[in-house]
Amino acid sequence: MKHLSLFLAPVAAFGALPAIAASAPSLDEVVVTASRSLEQSNARLDAATVITRADIERQQAATLADILRNATGIAIAPNGGSLTSTGVFLRGFAAKQILVLIDGVRANDSNVGQFDFSLLRADDIERVEVVRGGYSSQYGSDAMGGVIQIFTRRGNQNSISVRAGSYGTLESTVNLSHSGNSTKLGASFGQLDTQGFDAGNENFQAANFFVNSPDKDGGRQRTARLFASHEINATNSIDASAIFKEQHAEYDDGETDGNLSIVNLAYETELSKDYKQRFSFGHNKTFLSNQNSWGASKINTLRNSIDWLHTVKTGAIGTVTGGLNASYEKTQAPSINRSLNDHAAYLINEHRVGDVSYRLSGRYENHEQWGVQNTGAVRVGYAVSEAIDIYAGYGTNFRAPTAAELFDDSFASNNPNLKPETSRQHDIGAVWRYLPNHKVSVNIYRTDVQDLINFGPGFKLANTKSATLEGVELDLSGKQGRVGYSVGVVRARNVDESTGAELIRRPRLQLNADVNYAVSDTVSIGTQHLSRNKTDDFGGKNDGFATFNAYAQWQVMKQLDLGLRLDNLTDKDYELVKGYRTADRSAYVTANYRF
Repeated sequence: MKHLSLFLAPVAAFGALPAIAASAPSLDEVVVTASRSLEQSNARLDAATVITRADIERQQAATLADILRNATGIAIAPNGGSLTSTGVFLRGFAAKQILVLIDGVRANDSNVGQFDFSLLRADDIERVEVVRGGYSSQYGSDAMGGVIQIFTRRGNQNSISVRAGSYGTLESTVNLSHSGNSTKLGASFGQLDTQGFDAGNENFQAANFFVNSPDKDGGRQRTARLFASHEINATNSIDASAIFKEQHAEYDDGETDGNLSIVNLAYETELSKDYKQRFSFGHNKTFLSNQNSWGASKINTLRNSIDWLHTVKTGAIGTVTGGLNASYEKTQAPSINRSLNDHAAYLINEHRVGDVSYRLSGRYENHEQWGVQNTGAVRVGYAVSEAIDIYAGYGTNFRAPTAAELFDDSFASNNPNLKPETSRQHDIGAVWRYLPNHKVSVNIYRTDVQDLINFGPGFKLANTKSATLEGVELDLSGKQGRVGYSVGVVRARNVDESTGAELIRRPRLQLNADVNYAVSDTVSIGTQHLSRNKTDDFGGKNDGFATFNAYAQWQVMKQLDLGLRLDNLTDKDYELVKGYRTADRSAYVTANYRF
């Protein structure tokens, strides 16, 4: 806690600074992920974080992990450098229990059940919404811990950006776009090459069952993004987006090659001023080739899905959103050749009456292997005053075991007898906008999980009888004149109740902070802090740590921006995953030219 007072003191002082220039967006961002509605909602019912393109550029973030690192409730878990497999934890839930959407398409693969957060770069991303808590009643399996929705970039300007720096890193991106009266087209092409650093340390072999090879672990990534939208008339439109990735990554005991393809096609129609429909098709295809001292493997996954979404505004009961979903999944691997069908129907009702808001949601899901899974949730909010909102919620959630958990015998840890995970979540929160452009929020949550899939004796996957994930989240954020800040503190308890052991890689205490200052209308600087306590892991514990980053942005002219990012300023030696190093002190410069 010694780091907490260091940052709360300057935050408290910001209220006394004179107003010089205020250019940041509103603190109350519209969150579309939580309600799934085609209409914007003004209800404050959810614990959510919104990260905009302006935030990404100001902080000179390079990766999706950089972007998420400062979001309250998220703990990053990279297996080495920026191109190695990277997971996250959200409210104590692992990546396979967190739904990731890219332009509305489910990005979790159908084999291991999680999204690899190393695949997206900051240049790919326009906006990120992080909604904390279970949302299975709207999105189905994988949304037990929350939803991270990523909206890809759709710029109105052509641009070229270059980033270079430590570890032989060189990255470049070209964005092209064209806008007509009713049509918008765009494409983006990027490449990244890095020599990397030696990812494994002296704990690597003991913690990960691999062979430690002390050499640099580099990699490369190639990206193509396409988008198109067309307004057919005043009430009908079509939209399409696609992102393609090719990635090669080295790690101490081998290397991986992978491809990712995500495609979204949508048609939206407004049948009346109170009734909208959207019909969408989502495609997610991955390929992963892995070679190490254990051997070689190739894994192909495919998910195709269809959604038919309806939103109706009524006078009596507010906004009603309902839909039908069908999906097909296929996994091909050395020990797996499996396909599954899933069908679902969901209904969401959101309404505000005076100072009271509510959202009711329910989902019926018919899973080919697990049968019918019904989930539901209720959230209620109350506007105490113009400055204070309180809200509370209860919900049930589930997650079906993945193909790898059931059938992948590569490490003899699979278990074909696994049962689906289920949970019951309770939470309460409050938001206080105590000054113009300043707010504080507090969230208290508890989730009781039944049949949590975890490693048991002999490194064999098994259902844990019960686990408890609970905690308190504190958020402070604001802008005063030329100064902006955000501080997030999480105190959590994530325990396997059958053994009393803490779940691995989940910190009990984490603090993140960001302070930025607009030196002038064209120059800004800032610093970030992250600290957390010790965490349990395979092969021992990861020590607690505190790190600091710094960044700067300079608009040299209307068309040209320059940037600088300094990571790990104190050159701290620490681990987020046992046996895997994190980067030493490093520096990166960027240039972005618009034409």
